[in-house]
Amino acid sequence: MAKAPMNVAWQQSNMNREQGPGGMGGAVAGDASSLANFSASFPSDAEGGSSEDTDFISFKAYSNNVPGYTSMTSAGSATAALEPQGNVKLFIPESLANSSKSNYEGTANGSLLSGIMGETANLSDGEVNALDKILGIGTDAAGILGSLGGDSAEVGLQAAGMTSAAANRHVLFKGVEYRTFSYQYNIMPRTASESAQMADIIKWFRIQMLPDVNASGSFFTPPNYFEIEYFINGAPADYLHKIKPSVLTDCEVTFGGNGSFGKFKNTGAPSVIAMNLTFQEVQLVTKSDAAAGY
Repeated sequence: MAKAPMNVAWQQSNMNREQGPGGMGGAVAGDASSLANFSASFPSDAEGGSSEDTDFISFKAYSNNVPGYTSMTSAGSATAALEPQGNVKLFIPESLANSSKSNYEGTANGSLLSGIMGETANLSDGEVNALDKILGIGTDAAGILGSLGGDSAEVGLQAAGMTSAAANRHVLFKGVEYRTFSYQYNIMPRTASESAQMADIIKWFRIQMLPDVNASGSFFTPPNYFEIEYFINGAPADYLHKIKPSVLTDCEVTFGGNGSFGKFKNTGAPSVIAMNLTFQEVQLVTKSDAAAGY
């Protein structure tokens, strides 16, 4: 008999365990107190991660505070005791991407002062006097900068052989972006049991990414975060990038495809499932992090 999808009440401590149809034997709806023991994998040979022939991604969810997200510090490891909320192992999709982005901004006229100072330092006494007469100001940098404005100032500068469009512009570093990671899965369960297993996994991801409401009903509580790790031949991957603690920002699931809505005859479970997951790190990656494999 095929396993039914897990009960929304989360009564089972392990959602892969055999149980009756959804809604039977449940506790209070929405009770996620048993998530710590949840473990699932797809396909089933990714379970455990000990096979020498297994390549997979491990997604572990936690509810404790972590720097950069639910802690006042912005970097480092979690100082509080880990509060696991389950673990899912999925096969590695067709491709993996690691993109880092540094932000820079070019100055417009911000370096005009240094340009004027450099030019006046090279002028002869006669040229300084001429510039003073053209601009009607002292040729000290503060006086020039303070009086620039309007077309007349630009005309004066141009008459002196300079323009307000400074040539000695600079590039300013404006920080780095948080990295994001996307995983696209096109899944065709071989049996109704595998389809039910995927239903469990999808529900688990959605529960981890969504907030709850506090006791007063006035505020959201932060969703859980993830530790993501790549495994090759059952061991942590040496040649793939590491990932800092991350939150799940997008979980898009599509049932059906290939020209029709396919389902298993006996259970009605979908036979074609597309799942796209997008994660964002909660800590910025620095030079030392890149050296460490991030």
